[in-house]
Amino acid sequence: MSRSLIPSFGDFLVYDNIFDDMNREMSRLHQHMMRDFRHMRNAMNRLTPTMEPSDHSSDLALREQLQLIRDPIVTEADGTRRMKVQLDFSQFKPEEMNVTVKDGQVTVHAKHEEKSDTSHVYQEFSRSFVVPEGVDADTLACSLSRDGVLTVTSSPLPMIEAPKEKKLAIAQEK
Repeated sequence: MSRSLIPSFGDFLVYDNIFDDMNREMSRLHQHMMRDFRHMRNAMNRLTPTMEPSDHSSDLALREQLQLIRDPIVTEADGTRRMKVQLDFSQFKPEEMNVTVKDGQVTVHAKHEEKSDTSHVYQEFSRSFVVPEGVDADTLACSLSRDGVLTVTSSPLPMIEAPKEKKLAIAQEK
């Protein structure tokens, strides 16, 4: 009489196939979920400016990006100064976007929804920023480039006059 160390409860082959099928299906679903997660992360990275230096060799890129967030006033090549904010909206159609100005604050909002038999994609983005001092909110305009970059600009700001030099008389004490 020989004894088996492995207990026998009938036909394991049926149960093995069921668990193998479940395991394959779970792996497939996990791969789809991770693919969608990577897609979502890439979309968010395109919508949100990075806060890390691009070359990692210095903090200069980070300081420049933070400065543009704090003060979106740019000086163009011809010397004119204006407010200019650019955002990547390549994932959205123009009719899905909305830009409003209220109480000195610009709000950019976009919403996209896509449904099919096998998936549901929902993307929503909203960003608000304060109109800098000296910028007339009534002069703000928006444009959308062919590659999906939304630009919010103001009319040129008044030129700041350089301080004039004044010669001071020297008084002699007696």
